[in-house]
Amino acid sequence: MFKYFWKSFIWAIIIFIICGIPSDNIEKVSFINIPYFDKFVHFILYFILTLLIISGFTRFFKINIIKLKLSFISLIISIIYGIIIEILQKYLFIDRSFDLYDILANFSGAFLIFILANFSIIFKKIIFRL
Repeated sequence: MFKYFWKSFIWAIIIFIICGIPSDNIEKVSFINIPYFDKFVHFILYFILTLLIISGFTRFFKINIIKLKLSFISLIISIIYGIIIEILQKYLFIDRSFDLYDILANFSGAFLIFILANFSIIFKKIIFRL
């Protein structure tokens, strides 16, 4: 099973590390001064996570079409993971906090790839090549 989902596992670890970095360290290395840039980052992180999970499911089940049910499960997995990360930021990570808007950005990225994967021929081809 790991051989189908290793990319999504690695990406989930990257998300965990990024979201666990204390915010004062992020500001020190931040050279981009764009309002709400962190929300864009959340959007991209969960867009890619959901994409990789969908790709893993298509390889695991050896199917050459994207099943709505499997991509929906991928969406749910990403959303739950995002919520867990936000809870960990509140209670476990140093100098981090729970942010409902981060969850919304996570959901938006995951939902966009869910829509594209099911209704865009271009993204279907990308998913099968991952």
